[in-house]
Amino acid sequence: MIKFDSDKPDSQLLTVGCFHDIIVYMCTSYGQLVECRGGRLAAAVDLPFRDAVSVVELESATRSKVFIVESRTNSVAVVDVSKRQVMHCRVRCDVLYTVLGSDLT
Repeated sequence: MIKFDSDKPDSQLLTVGCFHDIIVYMCTSYGQLVECRGGRLAAAVDLPFRDAVSVVELESATRSKVFIVESRTNSVAVVDVSKRQVMHCRVRCDVLYTVLGSDLT
């Protein structure tokens, strides 16, 4: 949570330590999807490719954190960060519906 105090100059608007609750997901050039919590590594999942260009979080009815990761070469991986595993991987993006099945409808 970011707190603002309008009585302080612009350089002091952000409360010190306000980033401890931030969770960030990113892909590395080493072929991993990593989760960072408060600036510290919390989880890492090895991807089947090293050229990820996009990460999209899927909504889940469970507490699982599921992401679709797309590569520059049009491969797609469905990753469950909670279980630290790649659930599905396909060579082309146009088969994404096949990967997820009826969950998209």
